[in-house]
Amino acid sequence: MTISEETDLRKGSSNNTAIEIQNLKKHFDDIKAVQDLSFKINKGEIFGLLGPNGAGKTTTIKMMIGLLKPTSGEIYVGGYNVRKDLNKIKEMIGVCPQHAAIYKFLSGRENIELYGNLHAIDKKVLKERTDELLEAVNFTEQSKRKAKKYSGGMLRQINMLMALISDPDILFLDEPTVGMDARVRRKTWEFISSLKEKGKTVVLT
Repeated sequence: MTISEETDLRKGSSNNTAIEIQNLKKHFDDIKAVQDLSFKINKGEIFGLLGPNGAGKTTTIKMMIGLLKPTSGEIYVGGYNVRKDLNKIKEMIGVCPQHAAIYKFLSGRENIELYGNLHAIDKKVLKERTDELLEAVNFTEQSKRKAKKYSGGMLRQINMLMALISDPDILFLDEPTVGMDARVRRKTWEFISSLKEKGKTVVLT
């Protein structure tokens, strides 16, 4: 990439590209987890990373959010280079990891609000967002219960709402419907699809 091309990509709102991956590689000793991966994701797009187990989907997401350092290649998120501007990237993304990261001694609502407090969201705004998100996935009543009583699918729902509480521009969802029954899975996919209407960019496996 030339300097002028990188400058164009970093203009942010003037560019329709939300994420760009260039010749990405990740090797673990002799294992080539990701090899020469390149793609672009436009703003407002729902983009799926597809492939069998072990294909490198989770590894790719971890590199995109800065949890793993690439062996080589470049990653731009929101116009920023993951190697150089990770703190700026963290301000614009939400992440729902592969395994639920929840305090089980708290209720579902309390987990969401705790995460919102970590983002220093105004108390009134936080309550409004929490109410809106819980209602959107029909989880208002269940959110009052302690998370230790939740099924795996319910934990996934709360994890996804935690990722959305900061109102991120870009959302990363790693296997978001694992453990959900058919009805909840369908409702969750409908909810994820609705994020596109709000201008969110969604990357999922």
